[in-house]
Parts: sequence; structure tokens; C-alpha cells
Amino acid sequence: MVKKLIKSSLFKSAGIYGGTNIINAAIPFLMMPILTRALNPSDYGVVAMFSVLLSFTAPFIGVSANAAIGRQYFNKDQVDLKVYIVNCFLILFVSTFVVAVVFLVFAGPIAKLSEFPKTWIWYVILTSFCTFISSITTTLWQVQSKSIPYGVFQISNTFINVLFSLAFVLLLKWSWQGRILAQVFTSIIFAVISIYILYRNKWFKFEYNKQYFNNALQFGMPLIPHTLGAVIMTMSDRVFITKMVGLNATGLYAVGYALGNIIGFVENSFNLAYIPWLYDKLNYVDYQFKRKIVKFTYLYFGIIISLALIMSFIAPYFLSFFVGEKFKGATIFVFWIAMSFAFSGMYKMVVNYIFYTQKTGYLAWITFSSAAVNLPLNYFLIKRYGAVGSAMATAFVSIFFFVLTWILSNKVYKMPWLLFKRVPVA
Repeated sequence: MVKKLIKSSLFKSAGIYGGTNIINAAIPFLMMPILTRALNPSDYGVVAMFSVLLSFTAPFIGVSANAAIGRQYFNKDQVDLKVYIVNCFLILFVSTFVVAVVFLVFAGPIAKLSEFPKTWIWYVILTSFCTFISSITTTLWQVQSKSIPYGVFQISNTFINVLFSLAFVLLLKWSWQGRILAQVFTSIIFAVISIYILYRNKWFKFEYNKQYFNNALQFGMPLIPHTLGAVIMTMSDRVFITKMVGLNATGLYAVGYALGNIIGFVENSFNLAYIPWLYDKLNYVDYQFKRKIVKFTYLYFGIIISLALIMSFIAPYFLSFFVGEKFKGATIFVFWIAMSFAFSGMYKMVVNYIFYTQKTGYLAWITFSSAAVNLPLNYFLIKRYGAVGSAMATAFVSIFFFVLTWILSNKVYKMPWLLFKRVPVA
């Protein structure tokens, strides 16, 4: 089973995605020793809060319609996907307008809570809008298993982002402003490129279709609380640290998070290839093949946990020479962040069954239950252990989130998770 999988298109695609993400991770990592010496922890803290605001905004801008496109691709015999994509763009425009109105009304409180400059908040909306457009192109490549153009696009995006960052921060001395503007300009450039690619490949058919519009909304709307809850779990840590400890600690946390996120790159690389492979197999899979999928899933669980432990072991030695003296305190966060991403990878292996059955509404309950645990846990662990308590809370909640999702996934799509049972699952 394992040998066949290794030789399959799944692992070939996963290898390309993995190589892409390794390069994507390597480029900003090679930039980190420069930026950690050009910026101070407070500057890093402001940049980290920009990422937090982006993450909170993303579920609302576009309403996850890109995920609906990915799912409908496998129904392309019954759906005019070109018309579906255009209607998803309509959703993007409407949702962006709504978010802009909310920001206009609540810009002051948002800036105060996040300690992010009020006049810069509008860049959050622009970047989210452009990033969503790019995600439509990458989603289409993913479901078509076109991992090479996907990889070229993503690496080019990262490379341009880094070039702008170095130019703005080092040459123009724009500090944190330069780092944020690099992200904004890069997102605009690649949104334009994405529109050109979609047009060139004739993915546009300009026609309003109420059924498609509603279908994309029905798929994406339940994902808003799910995605928002996930964002609360993964991003509220920075808000708590900023408010309870300070921007300096948030900057240190951001550096430690970047190293632990290597596990995130690994698990995300595999999942990008795994989704189209799994969806295709589930269309005609039998009981015996389900058992093989389960065995492989357990093997994956063991590998990703092992990688997280290895990362935690080498982190202190790596950071001791890689970042500036001001950022050596980031080491304490790596173990908890790496474990959090390991369980995030395990979550993705089981949540795919929920997405396949399109019963996304159930995820909101799990996500908000996890978020409800995460918020008080962050507060009390930071009170007890300082900034590292937030990383601990993130890891504990990731485990909780994974277990609940696993239970739900088996309710909506039965898999033989108890391998000792020989009776076929109905």
C-alpha cells in the first residue's frame, strides 16, 4: 500500500508542492537575519498585527467562494464552471463592499484593539481582496493537479514580496511600513496576473446565474464562522500577547512562529496534493481501499508528529546564530507552535471528508467550541506563564479541534478508523 502510494501521482504532486513550499519558506527565512537586524521587535509586532487583521478579514472577503469553485470542479459535467467563477467574483465585490463599510464605522475600535495604525487599516481590505483573486487561480491549478504552475506562481509571489521588502526596509528605510507595503504591492501585482491567466485560459463566461451565486454562498457562508473560529484560535494569541505583554513580545513570538510554521508548510504541501486525490478516490472507493486510506492516515499522523519534535529539538541551535541578539528569546515558542501545526495537519486529513460531503455547516459548531476554549485558555496561561502561555494555548486547542473534527467527519462519512474491526462500514 505504502509503496504504491509513494509511486502514485499523489506523492509526485505532494513532492512538487513540498518543494514549492520549501522554497517559499526558505526565501523569507534567508531574509530573516537581515530584517531582524534592521527592525526591532516592536516593528515585527506591528507587521504581525497586520497579518492578524488580514486573517480576520479573509473569511468575509469572498466568503470562501474559492473553496466552492474547487468543490464544483468535480461536478463540472453538471455545472458551467466558467459562469460559476464569474458569479464568485460577484460575491467577492459585494462582500468587499460590506467589509469596507464595517471598517469605515469601526476603524477606531479596531485600531485600538489591535494597536495597529488606523490609517493603515484600509490596506488590509485591499490585500485581502487581491489575495482572494489569486486564490481562485491557484485553486483551479490545485484541483487539476497542475502543481508546477502552482509552484511557479507561489514562488514568484514570495520572491517579489521579498524584493520589495528588502528595497523598502533596507534601501528606503521605511521600517515596518516598508514590510507591509511590500505585501500590499505584491498582492496587487499577482491579482492582475491571476485575472490575466483566468482570461487567457477562458475561465470567464460573463453571465449572472442566481443558482450558482446562491450555491457558492451556501457553501461559503457556513465556512465564515468555521474559518473565523479557526482564525480566533490561531491569531488571537498575538492579540492577547500585544495587549497583555506588549508589541516587543509579539515580535519575538512572530519569529518563533515563523520557525514552527515550517511544519505548517510541510502539512499544507501534502494536503494540497491530497485533496484532489482523495476526492477522486471517494467517488468510487470500496471498503478495502478505505482501510488502506485509514492505514496511510495513521502513518501520516506519526510522521508529522515526529517532524514537529525534530523541529523543536533543533530550533535553539538554529536561532542562536540565525537571528539577531534582540530575537533570541523566540526559542521558547517553537515547540508549542510546531506541535500546533502538526495537529493542524492531522485535522486536515479528517476534515476533507466533511468538505467532500459539503456538510460544512457542522464545522461552525466545532470551531466556535474550540474558539470558546481558546480565549480563556490564552488569558489564564499568559497570566501564569507569560507570552509562551499563548503558544501553549494554541497547541492545546489544536488538539481539541482535531479530535472534535475527527468525530464529526466519521458521522458524515464513515471510514473504518477502528482497523481491528473486520465488518464493512455501511
